[in-house]
Amino acid sequence: MSYLRENFEEWLDETGQECGFWSERYFIRRLKHIVGRVFKPGASDFIEDPVTGYRYANTYRRYEPTTESAEVARCFHAFFERMFPNERERHIVLQWLAHIFQRPWERPSWHIMLLSEPGTGKGFLVQGILRPLLHHTCIVASYSRITGKHSTVLTDNLVTLLDDCKSRNEATQTELKSLLSEERTLVERKYASAEMEDTYARMILASNEEIPLYLEASERRWFIPANVVHLEDRHKTQAEIIQPLADWLKQPESLCKVYNWFMGYPLDGFNYKDVPDSDGLIRLVEKSKSPHAEFLECYVQENKVFTYAELKEALKADGYTPPSDAALQHRLDDVGYEKTKTRLDAKARPWLWHPKGWDADQIKAAYADSQSDPSNPY
Repeated sequence: MSYLRENFEEWLDETGQECGFWSERYFIRRLKHIVGRVFKPGASDFIEDPVTGYRYANTYRRYEPTTESAEVARCFHAFFERMFPNERERHIVLQWLAHIFQRPWERPSWHIMLLSEPGTGKGFLVQGILRPLLHHTCIVASYSRITGKHSTVLTDNLVTLLDDCKSRNEATQTELKSLLSEERTLVERKYASAEMEDTYARMILASNEEIPLYLEASERRWFIPANVVHLEDRHKTQAEIIQPLADWLKQPESLCKVYNWFMGYPLDGFNYKDVPDSDGLIRLVEKSKSPHAEFLECYVQENKVFTYAELKEALKADGYTPPSDAALQHRLDDVGYEKTKTRLDAKARPWLWHPKGWDADQIKAAYADSQSDPSNPY
């Protein structure tokens, strides 16, 4: 209300007008009354809660092209052909990008990981092409910008570029998993209580590292195309691939044509909840195997049931320093193991680790065999 009064008085001064009597009520009678903001792609400008009747302003804005043409320049195609030389992988990435334009309200459960040397165009894809067209984009350099207590990155954006983020913390990587796949997330905005909110953000992880994240064999959240390579070096890539596209995008209506091109790109066969297979993912999973993970895979083949203490002693016997309890139990979960308190006799009732789904009789029998087997090195 104070803003309305000051704004009106400024207008009187600027125009030389005078007004002997007026009321704020005169201004607000035609204004919509809202209680807050929401980010909801594809919805109307104002959204009413069906239960409370509260009205919210929708902050989502769609690009408005000024031409119907979708005729993009050759340099636009050359950029994507250089970024993704494999035709199948290029089509998958272009479908994933086009899905953002055509169905922004559908949040995929899988995302894009781009691995390459510096200067190949990963950042330009977001900064030069997606950001001016999608409006709601964000670039972060650390995972804490996403996982932080008051972070709204996932709920206020359509695309988030994870720009060479680094983390070897398993807790961070575990937390990231649910944030990548779920359609709702818990948000605690400043000066407000925490509540679940819808999220529509797609992730593009761009990294110059060989292993930006440690991934398990069961990973289904990333599509990883072949590593992006230079023509010869970064100078030639910049001069012959990136700069021509940057110059063309500055021309009138070029961005409009790119927007229309993405809006018309076919989504036949695209499943935003089922990540396509990629050789890049297989390679990264193989590189991600730590010595502890390799040891554990061998150990569970020879010891179907065991105690946690026996596992740690086996690690030490083979010369390994056991990881933290949380990390080790996380890896046991990855190989399909769980623990159950099992009665072995009148006195002994230890926690035994065993394949998930086993009943008490299977656990006891397998553990008895492992204890009586003289060939068991542990």
